[in-house]
Amino acid sequence: MITKEFVDYIGSKTKIEKRELIEKDFLLQELLLELQKEKYFRENFVFKGGTCLIKCYLGYFRFSEDLDFSFIKQNLFKNKSENQIRKLLSKEINIFLNIIEEISKKIYLDFKSSKGNRKYIELGGNNKFLTLKLWYKSQILNEEQFIKIQINFVDLFKYKFKRKKANSISKNINIEETKFLFPEYVDVATKEINIVCYDLKEILLEKFRALLTRKGVKARDFIDIYFILKYLEKDFKIFKKDILDKTVFMLRYYKYKRNLLEKEELLKNYEIKEVEKLLLIEPDKDFYEFNKKLATFVNGLIVEIKGLF
Repeated sequence: MITKEFVDYIGSKTKIEKRELIEKDFLLQELLLELQKEKYFRENFVFKGGTCLIKCYLGYFRFSEDLDFSFIKQNLFKNKSENQIRKLLSKEINIFLNIIEEISKKIYLDFKSSKGNRKYIELGGNNKFLTLKLWYKSQILNEEQFIKIQINFVDLFKYKFKRKKANSISKNINIEETKFLFPEYVDVATKEINIVCYDLKEILLEKFRALLTRKGVKARDFIDIYFILKYLEKDFKIFKKDILDKTVFMLRYYKYKRNLLEKEELLKNYEIKEVEKLLLIEPDKDFYEFNKKLATFVNGLIVEIKGLF
């Protein structure tokens, strides 16, 4: 288990004050490192989401606290009934849960692979969505915290996957000094993890889908879309068709359709607030004006999607 002394050391080197986020980032990196050692994981899952965005593409403009993956082998579901898919996924989930339980023991996280225990496991959509909580005693906060792992077993991919290197917040610290002071942590703190992940444009599409279909409105979706488009030097309008395709694909599940129908009213007068609490860097001056245009664009998408049903 990571010590407070090591977290403070990384904090002093990176000038990051929120030590609990450094602690969690180390655990996320350690989990990724262990997962990549597993052949089953490497062959069946692709890394995505906010943590993928910061570790593999844009760097630490903000912290992300979850690990998100999608199941690669979507062809397994072709020409199968819902019941057949559910049974097939039950087997895949059992394999994954056993891997996570073994890794958790190794790196001192609390996780049990019992599907009926909602402290650790939640299943949705007839086994198509899996959420895991891996618990640990924070050395910084002195209380129980958890790392969330979320998996989509059924999804639509619009872009080819990439192989990228996932970096930790401490990747630029002096390796020799760290090896001397904290030899037990140097590999996790400085080692790049070679991993299969979403194309950056696929992450963008998923961020739009999250903005459209998640319950409520999360400022981080606006922030991530802004920084991705800045990096790509693209206008969001050119992704409209792919956003619609990826979103409509998921609307077969009632909760997402319900959330989308409620979202139009939420976005009409939405103002992004407390950005400084989420960001590690300052956004450009056009950030707030961009988000007004983005909210208008997303509301237009909602109207268009509603017309399809």
